[in-house]
Amino acid sequence: MKVTLLCNRDVRLEYVAPRSIDRLTRFAAFEWVECNHLTSYERLSDPNEETVQWLAETVNTSDAVVVCHGAPRLSAEVVASIDARFIGELEGDRFSPRVDVEAAHDASITVVDTTHGSSYAVAEWALALILVSLRNAGHHFRRFVEGADIGLTMAMRRQDRGFSDGELRAKSVGLIGLGYIAQELIALLRPFGVVVRAHDPFVDAGRADALDVDLTSLPTLMSLSDVVVVLAPETPLTHHLVCREQFDRLRSGAVFVNVSRGSVVDPVALLDRLGRGDLWAGLDVWEPDPCPIQSALRQSEHVFYTPHIAGVTAAARRRTFDLMVDELERFSNGVEPRAQIDRRVERGRGLPLETAPLPQPQNDAGSTAWKDT
Repeated sequence: MKVTLLCNRDVRLEYVAPRSIDRLTRFAAFEWVECNHLTSYERLSDPNEETVQWLAETVNTSDAVVVCHGAPRLSAEVVASIDARFIGELEGDRFSPRVDVEAAHDASITVVDTTHGSSYAVAEWALALILVSLRNAGHHFRRFVEGADIGLTMAMRRQDRGFSDGELRAKSVGLIGLGYIAQELIALLRPFGVVVRAHDPFVDAGRADALDVDLTSLPTLMSLSDVVVVLAPETPLTHHLVCREQFDRLRSGAVFVNVSRGSVVDPVALLDRLGRGDLWAGLDVWEPDPCPIQSALRQSEHVFYTPHIAGVTAAARRRTFDLMVDELERFSNGVEPRAQIDRRVERGRGLPLETAPLPQPQNDAGSTAWKDT
């Protein structure tokens, strides 16, 4: 088996650890080809005729092609010109924008995306933002950096959300999205004895049962939760999914955390709800992202904001390639890869959330129509 990696030099240095190459070369020949094409998480333009020809010649003996930042898009024309039976995307935001997935499906090529290598880090940060928000730490840190007396009298504590209701233990946590991040976050939440509910119209009851999570509608989740965590990907389906109507359902004193994408939440509706003074938010993303200097969000004492750092760690980047090696080994042994981009995932891009049918149960519990950031 021959594996060719197409990416720029930064990816080769930061994502591909020597120990991962050692593992890979135990069962496959490995080749890295440096590429410096336009890179983006959005859909990329198809390559020109010259690049198509170059790609066909470059990977003509490869059984598997893995792409990441810097690689040209594997368009339908490219897919038709290669003999590879496996295409991998290291960091495609779970939807592989560098691959014409439909063309690959039609050619019976297995497509795998291991973006979820960052899910472990994101889950950790989601838990951190939950705890920080419950304890009203954003407010206290603001007072500290402003030079205020940070000693609290008992009277002040009685007015503090962190004193009155600041523990996570035994609370109700609602997850919007039940993909890879949610899976990791659920494991981190278990020691706190919380009740976990989730809304994800592309997840079947079997997966929810395996995770010991109750599935429910978005309105019900918002109204029953002490803590809501947004874990849904950015797609046309999820744009402003959490809107004014949903914020109105949140109970007074709730905590709201977003570690996915800013566009999933209506920023005006969130600011209006924060203005009531009864909602606390831990945010790693905003719309637009990063949060503009003039945004009213920066003035809210009920917000703890971080600049999109949840999943951006050196370990997470290396993990995306480690997971791809796992998938390549499975494929070489005739075993189904776990992180395939199948038609269920593709369907998550195009159907309205309220009308999208639940998929039939499948044996690919790691896959979901929403990415886990």
